[in-house]
Amino acid sequence: NMIVMSDVDAGPTPLTNDGGPQVLNGKLDWVYQEELYGRGNFKAFWWAPDGQSLAWLRTDESPVQTYTVTDHLPVRGRYEVTAYPKAGDPLPRVTLHVRDLNSDKVVTLATTAGREVEKGEGNSDGEIPDELLISRVTWDPSNQTLLVQVQNRIQSWLDLERFDPRTGNSQRLFRDETEAWIETPGDPLVLDDGSFLWLSPRTGLNAIYHYASNGKEIRQLTREPLEVRELSGANPKRETVYFTASPDNPMSVVPMAVEIGGGEPRKLVDETGTHSVSFNTDCSYFLCQSSTVSNPAEISLRAANGQRVRVVLPTRSDWLRHLRINEPQFLTVPVNVEGADFEMDAMLIKPPQFDETRKYPVLVHVYGGPQAPRVRDRFGGQNYLWHQFLAQRGFVVFIVDNRSASWRGVRQAWSIYRNMARVELADIEAAVSWLKGHAWVDAERIGLWGWSYGGYMTAFAMTHSKTFAAGIAGAPVTDWKNYDAIYTERYMDTPQANPEGYASSSVLGAAGNLHGRLLLIHGTNDDNVHLSNTLQLAHELQLSGKQFDLMVYPDNRHSVRNPRQQLHLYQLMTNFLVDHLGQAADP
Repeated sequence: NMIVMSDVDAGPTPLTNDGGPQVLNGKLDWVYQEELYGRGNFKAFWWAPDGQSLAWLRTDESPVQTYTVTDHLPVRGRYEVTAYPKAGDPLPRVTLHVRDLNSDKVVTLATTAGREVEKGEGNSDGEIPDELLISRVTWDPSNQTLLVQVQNRIQSWLDLERFDPRTGNSQRLFRDETEAWIETPGDPLVLDDGSFLWLSPRTGLNAIYHYASNGKEIRQLTREPLEVRELSGANPKRETVYFTASPDNPMSVVPMAVEIGGGEPRKLVDETGTHSVSFNTDCSYFLCQSSTVSNPAEISLRAANGQRVRVVLPTRSDWLRHLRINEPQFLTVPVNVEGADFEMDAMLIKPPQFDETRKYPVLVHVYGGPQAPRVRDRFGGQNYLWHQFLAQRGFVVFIVDNRSASWRGVRQAWSIYRNMARVELADIEAAVSWLKGHAWVDAERIGLWGWSYGGYMTAFAMTHSKTFAAGIAGAPVTDWKNYDAIYTERYMDTPQANPEGYASSSVLGAAGNLHGRLLLIHGTNDDNVHLSNTLQLAHELQLSGKQFDLMVYPDNRHSVRNPRQQLHLYQLMTNFLVDHLGQAADP
């Protein structure tokens, strides 16, 4: 809870002295790392480029209610208490400070947005200064100022502010917003002349914009239909920006480049599949990790033009020849939902000895969360191999992304705003209805499974639909009032402002409508989606007289990580599907 600077000769020097159990200096709390800065990234301090100033976030947890996770394995139990703001709860008070190491002067940022809220200006959402989010902090090396992203708690707008720690002045450069929510795009890419590149979804599709240092837009560099994934870097002369995007289809991601002065974006590789990149400092080379649905990852070193210099880590696919892998088939499923015609991305894994004259049970796999697709041209992990195993056992596996989960532009995701699950379920049912048009599908033996948001979608579907004969819900949210405020309110607003949306999206209130057999699975030490979600649903199902199956995994968090328990998990799910869906029927 204290930031310490260490000098070789003088030893350590404390830079803060007010830390404690409820005050974090330079360290993010649970909800900030999970929902804003990236899972596992608790770092909340940033050195100025010249090394003479240090910026850090100070997080006051005193307003935040706690949640206790219990490890039940010790004789007397072990308790883990975490500050965890649930939807509608008070948020941590987060402020930005900068210390000049030469003068020891500390300056605190008073955001433009915060000052306006204090004066009651632009306060239509009922914001209060303590509830504003600081979602990114970036040093501008050209003038030693900070670019700070400030958002209201429900994330309906994002201000980019410039903060000068020498004077204490802050200035809003612009406000970015959409029809629904806006997430931080990550750090802006600051160029040598003080101008910067910015990624924004404001038109409904992620695009790159070039801004002058004063926040005036110079030009838009990419346009629809190109969907940009992330900014990767710019070359030393700042003539070219590098990024990843999906130029051909939303299931693949490739590195691309475009001239900052204008021009057409170009692909740096011609191969299909999913590519993630990491450029060196001057963007003359990049490491590229590439895989397809059929081939595990290869890591190669490439020149800035995309030419492969050498393979750093070759793909290890020789072990696949020992397995009866049946290459998945990518599909675009045409559907009509509530009068809207569109296509959904899907992937089909058929049994190795597929026979169109037979009837097959179908397992549908879904995640469903906003812009988090599962249909991607990349090599999968354990779930992919388990799906192949199920296909060998006579199941057809159908993986589908509802429109809000796809990478077909954030405007598709806005359809769920303030009312989760209803539209997602309608999309999934439409895709399953299309699949049932094939004679080899046994319409009476269709199952659904997913984990986390996919567990939520499964539990919701099993209580709001009669399409599925069996469902496996892993670590599900069962009522959005149970989940953290920053994620939930981004899509749902607060429970106080949207009680109807929270009620209609809850699984708990519909427990009495359970149709088909449901298997609930949860890690008892889950500090993300708490076990209480599953226990609350179990309680409601019991009160409603509904039979169901339940398995908990002690000493596991949001995922089952212990190898022996993983084996138990996949055996459990396989047995459940065989018991309740059967296997392929003879003609």
